[in-house]
Amino acid sequence: MRTRRTGGLVRIHSPLQDEAEAFLWAFQLSNREHWSHVIFKDDAKACFDSLSSTKLTVDLSIHATLSNILSLAECFVDCSFIWARRICNSVAHAAAKFA
Repeated sequence: MRTRRTGGLVRIHSPLQDEAEAFLWAFQLSNREHWSHVIFKDDAKACFDSLSSTKLTVDLSIHATLSNILSLAECFVDCSFIWARRICNSVAHAAAKFA
């Protein structure tokens, strides 16, 4: 769990919530840059599974964030998600840990 102080309030975030918010930020950035064809690749399996399938139940802590992502996904001509095992995504994982 990670804590974040926002205007006097302390918010506690799970790694899953942080991953979902990182995806939302990437979607917002892609939309702001007017990219039309995007591929999102990451090792956040729970987020990818929730975004890729309507049959899975979504963790309530990320439901709103994933809904926002799916709404933004409609802005792109082509939008796809690729899940990569963490071992195959080691450079990005190391950069995220460093940040």
